[in-house]
Amino acid sequence: MSALSKSQTSTSQFFDVFRDLSSPDINVRSKAGSQLKSLVDDSESADITYALNRLLKGLCSGRAGARQGYAAGLTLLIDKLASTSSPLVDPSTLLTSLTTVTAPPPSCKKGMEIRDYNFGLLFGLLAISKSTLLSSASLDVASSYTKAALSLYATKKWLRETSVHAVSSILDSLSADVRNGTIDKVISPWLKSAALTHTPETLLLSLKCSLVPTLTPFFILSQSDALVSTSSSFPRLHSVWEALLSSIFDSPSPAPLLNALWNEVVTPLMSTSTHERKAVPLLLLPSLASRLTDDTVEIVFNQRTVKLMLNSANSETRNKALLIEIGKKCLEDVKEKAKDKSPQFKFRLATLILTVDIKFDNKTRVPLTSSLLTSLDLESTHSYLSFLEDSILESSESLKTQGEDEGEDSEEKKRLALGKCLAFVEALYRASKLFQKEDDADDKREKVTTRVYAFLLAASFFDSSNVNEPKEGNTTGKKKKGKKSQKPSTADMNPAVSAALKIKTVLPFAVRSLATSRFFSLMADLTNSPQIKASNVKYKETHAMWVAAEQAGCRLVRDELDDDGMRARVVASKMTRIAKELEEDKESEPRKTKAADAIANLTMALTLQLLNEGKDESQGGMMMLDDEENLDDEVCATVDDLFKASKKLLDVEGGNSEDEMDVSEEEEEEEEERNEDPMAVVADVCIGVLNMNTSSSNRGASVRALRDAVKRCWGGALQINDEALSGDCVKVLKEGVCGEEEEEEGGDEERGESGEEEDEEEEEEDDDIEQGLFGKMTEIDEEQEEEEDEEEEEEDEEEEEQEEEQDGSDDESVELDAGALADMLNDSDDENNLQHHEGADGALAHMLKIKAQTRKKSKVQKEQIDVDHKLRALVLLEQALGRGKVGDRVFSLLLPLIEQRRSLVNATLNKGGLAGGGSPLVNAKKSLLEKITKLYTGKLVKVKVAKGAEDGAREAFEGLAKEVRKSPNAAHVNACSLGMIACLKTGALEGRDEEVYSELLKEWSVKKNSNLQAGLFEDVIERVEERAAGLLLEGLVEGVRQGRNDFIKGEIYRLVGKIFGGKNGGDFYDFGQLSAIVASLKESLAEGLKTKRVRLVLACCEKIISYGKVSKSKDVEFWTCLEGGFVEGLMMLGASKSKAVVKGAGRLVESIAEGMAGAEKGGKKRGSKAAEEKKGATPSKKKAKKAKK
Repeated sequence: MSALSKSQTSTSQFFDVFRDLSSPDINVRSKAGSQLKSLVDDSESADITYALNRLLKGLCSGRAGARQGYAAGLTLLIDKLASTSSPLVDPSTLLTSLTTVTAPPPSCKKGMEIRDYNFGLLFGLLAISKSTLLSSASLDVASSYTKAALSLYATKKWLRETSVHAVSSILDSLSADVRNGTIDKVISPWLKSAALTHTPETLLLSLKCSLVPTLTPFFILSQSDALVSTSSSFPRLHSVWEALLSSIFDSPSPAPLLNALWNEVVTPLMSTSTHERKAVPLLLLPSLASRLTDDTVEIVFNQRTVKLMLNSANSETRNKALLIEIGKKCLEDVKEKAKDKSPQFKFRLATLILTVDIKFDNKTRVPLTSSLLTSLDLESTHSYLSFLEDSILESSESLKTQGEDEGEDSEEKKRLALGKCLAFVEALYRASKLFQKEDDADDKREKVTTRVYAFLLAASFFDSSNVNEPKEGNTTGKKKKGKKSQKPSTADMNPAVSAALKIKTVLPFAVRSLATSRFFSLMADLTNSPQIKASNVKYKETHAMWVAAEQAGCRLVRDELDDDGMRARVVASKMTRIAKELEEDKESEPRKTKAADAIANLTMALTLQLLNEGKDESQGGMMMLDDEENLDDEVCATVDDLFKASKKLLDVEGGNSEDEMDVSEEEEEEEEERNEDPMAVVADVCIGVLNMNTSSSNRGASVRALRDAVKRCWGGALQINDEALSGDCVKVLKEGVCGEEEEEEGGDEERGESGEEEDEEEEEEDDDIEQGLFGKMTEIDEEQEEEEDEEEEEEDEEEEEQEEEQDGSDDESVELDAGALADMLNDSDDENNLQHHEGADGALAHMLKIKAQTRKKSKVQKEQIDVDHKLRALVLLEQALGRGKVGDRVFSLLLPLIEQRRSLVNATLNKGGLAGGGSPLVNAKKSLLEKITKLYTGKLVKVKVAKGAEDGAREAFEGLAKEVRKSPNAAHVNACSLGMIACLKTGALEGRDEEVYSELLKEWSVKKNSNLQAGLFEDVIERVEERAAGLLLEGLVEGVRQGRNDFIKGEIYRLVGKIFGGKNGGDFYDFGQLSAIVASLKESLAEGLKTKRVRLVLACCEKIISYGKVSKSKDVEFWTCLEGGFVEGLMMLGASKSKAVVKGAGRLVESIAEGMAGAEKGGKKRGSKAAEEKKGATPSKKKAKKAKK
């Protein structure tokens, strides 16, 4: 290749490289830089010179990524040439070339072009400084480059920071001696120039060159104007801040310097001004968070800083769209920077933030404080809990103080103080939840949750004003001589007593109310353990806290417990002791111990319901509601009943103790006389507790704990009970799910109809009120007007007569007897009543309408409560069925549950017969319907009953037969059918089953508006196959004769086919029934039915024939019956227009002929074999041939 062609090829390659160097894609530019290095090795000096000049000129290009690409390429090329000691990269010559190509020509007047040349010089200087060219430069060369960079400072303000950055980059590339010489020769005189003012850039350069004297708070304050002006670089943080922070934290005592910077410059001058200035502190905080220590964190994250963070990241604040993104990013960065900090740092930062606003995370939607708290150690966690407790007590004290003042300002302050106090209570509860979730040591979680639990207990229910510190040892015994009593340590003291000693007062009612709610929520969380024993331990701890608090001098804020309340507490202690004794008894069965623990759990959970937050002092102490008294009575009675039943169930004695109140002998004798089934009592107690109204007085969360305890108690009782549940117990469960039984007279139908009639009457009354009321009022108005006219005339006449009488007897005294006076008063009252006021009709109509709406609302509420109660009781019935404890009592449940199901179906259907929805009541009824259906079809009808224990099966069967006639849909028919089959399988119906199914078949096939469906009989065929023929065939034959339409007849044929199509269903038919069926099929074939009906008949015939081939292959009588009945009818179908029908009929005739031939061959023959052979073919074969034609 010639030199010319080689040069052209190399130049062409350089062109491609330059094009790629200006690409906006960094990957393309990087690839082009690598290609440039390889071209330099293979190129001649002329090409390299061209490339160098091209790169220098390209620095001034504003196209895409030309500056970046050419600057990077220039750095690579200089390094490559410097390694070969090329004269092309002499520092002085290169600087001269750079300043020449980047000098704006005289004709350049546009600002954009001047900017491109300035950028070209800047990028060129940075490119050279990034290379190794200046590492060996002389002082004069270094000074020239530094002066060139400083020359950009005076051109534009926005170039000042970048020019200082270029100076710093040049200084970093120099050797140490040359660097110091350059600073002394160029930078120091430049900084001391009188023409320069204090700017962030000069401060930055001074810090970079270590030209700042000893860093002092005064010096930082002197630079405040320069630092404030850095907000112009929004949304980027000026480089001076990083340099200043590095200098501060590198100093021996950074705290005073940091305090001067943050609290004297940044916070007062930049946190309350424009958004641009507010952004500077937010951008500084992540960098500070990584540098701060445990001692300096309070300097930066003070109240003003936290408020700035909150207001910036809070999306609810208006007109700060610029700060929202920066504020949220600031919080996220602080959260990440704090992850590696010490637990003490995290604790202090979290408390500093929460002191300003306890709902910081909720308002900013950034989990900053939550992430800080989750990684605390045990010591820091307790410090955090102490902070929350102290904040609650301080806020409560402030609330009491402000409550004594009067005025609008005081009310507003009181409201704010109350909100803050309640927020701290909520934070304390959330802290316990937070540490429950973390993956930390179990010991830490236990200590934290116990402390929060005890504080909420003491704050909610006790007045701790007179609490005393307990003394170590037995306080009742004699004091040993020479030995002083010692105070127990906080670790050894009961947690509730420790909390009471800290509170030392009674908190305001509003605080107690929220603390009560959160206490019961936490109790539900802690006692909801998969292990009953763990829950029992927590309940025992709670009772121990209660007792210890009272012994230490705490007093319940509610009214003192009466005898029944104290009795309930004693019973809970007894039950706990019984459970403990059974646990310690090695001979006791594990299931018995488990049941005792479960019953003790429920007893203690009920006893805790006696605690409440007391009366509202602001209302004069008159807030003790009747609901609380009723709840106390209900709890005491329930605990007493449960204890008595559990003693019988567990076969244990209650035990006696000097400090406990035992059941009196008279009551024990009454209990023995009643001899109630303990399982029935436990079931009644469980249902009563599930329906107990504990939602008042902030106990809403206790419902969850109670229900969990009820489920465990009932499960333990079922486990310990070896026998099936008694009738009384099943009755209790039934009434819980289906409601209490009403009088049997009149039957279920009258009961259902009466309820529907009442609903219709109420709806009609409401319609009259809403629609026809104003029309009725108009008629009343007309009548009243006529009566008033007549009364006015009579009054006028009476007045005239009275005036005449008065004129003649003015001086005479008037004497009236008592009767006349009473008549006059009554007349005056009647006159007032008859007066008609304008608008009275509308007011009356409105009043009646409100009354009707109130009645509707009350009715809906009652129904909602009733449905909720049934849903809860259904859980207990499910447990009993799941453990197989119902036995033959199942028959007493079949009918009530199916009736309940029907009422729910009717209640959830709208007027169009479709499923309604929308209201909570309807949705609750749908849920109950679904659960009852699942329980009924999945468990109840599958209960296995021992032979001879089928009491109630006949009665249930009769009731289900009546119920199925009222079925609103097919699903209800199926449910009734399953119940009837369950009764049928017992074999205890004594022939009544055949009568009932015959009646049902007749009603279904004949009655026009019957609710019965074919599925009722299909279930019998599928589930009781051996009884299906005997129960249904006779009725089906009668149905064919009397069926009301072809559809019913087709369904009958389908059912008959299913009977004979089963595995063994056809083996139980009567031959007379078969003859009747064959005859009816023949008649149907002769009636000329439609093709789709004929197919059903043919399908039935096919099933019977298939059955005969399998089970009656040698029964000549069977095949003779089919041959005489079917063949002639099937032959009639030869004239059908449907080819499929003709083909199917022929196939059946052939099958009958083949079956007949097989029966004659294997069974009794009609004639001699020789006679048949003489004819050449058997009659059956002849018919088969005819059928084929």
